[in-house]
Amino acid sequence: MEVEDDEIECKPALPLPPNSEDPNSEYHDIYLYFKQNEKYRSESDKNNTLLQPHGNTFDFMETDFKMRIPYCGDEFKISPEFRLHHVEQFRVEKDELFKKKSEVVQKSEFPSYNKFKNLTEEPVDVNFLLGFQHIQIIELIKFCVEKCRALVMYSDNYCEWIYRFLLIAQEPLDSTISSSLNSILKYFCRAKQAIFDKDDKRLEKYNLIISTIVDCYRQCDEDIMI
Repeated sequence: MEVEDDEIECKPALPLPPNSEDPNSEYHDIYLYFKQNEKYRSESDKNNTLLQPHGNTFDFMETDFKMRIPYCGDEFKISPEFRLHHVEQFRVEKDELFKKKSEVVQKSEFPSYNKFKNLTEEPVDVNFLLGFQHIQIIELIKFCVEKCRALVMYSDNYCEWIYRFLLIAQEPLDSTISSSLNSILKYFCRAKQAIFDKDDKRLEKYNLIISTIVDCYRQCDEDIMI
């Protein structure tokens, strides 16, 4: 029998730490999670506890108040068929993109972070991306991490930009890109966790990014069930 929200047994927990709304705060991820889920945040405020989707609760200690990525449930799990097909398709797309890159002679002007934020809400410009050197791509992927951190949900256009960055990343990955991809993975898992409708159209884009990072680049420093 499904448990209604008002029937959930809530356990005592600490309130959000001060200044958690600050993007530089180590607790900012949880703040954004609550911001996205006003219903659960209100319930949490009322009962002084933290609520997760699907009626789960968890306690926390102030010294251990890090972003958690729980399993969303079988209905949200990425199918093995999708993951296997995507790995094959990704390799084909990556090869095609690098062949095209070898033909590009024009260099792209490196954007400021503010310009980058706006640009990545527009349709992806592949030629613009191909005009960057590898060292610049590393910096742009860092920009992606910053933007992911600042948002709760991600637009289709932004997901497409992220995917193109994943395609254009050179292998083997250096430690900087590996760290950035792990961060992006966590943020997309967080965004996926905040979706309650298994037919939500955003899931397809999110799953594509998650599967690419986990299956194509083997980047996952936590036991994340996707």
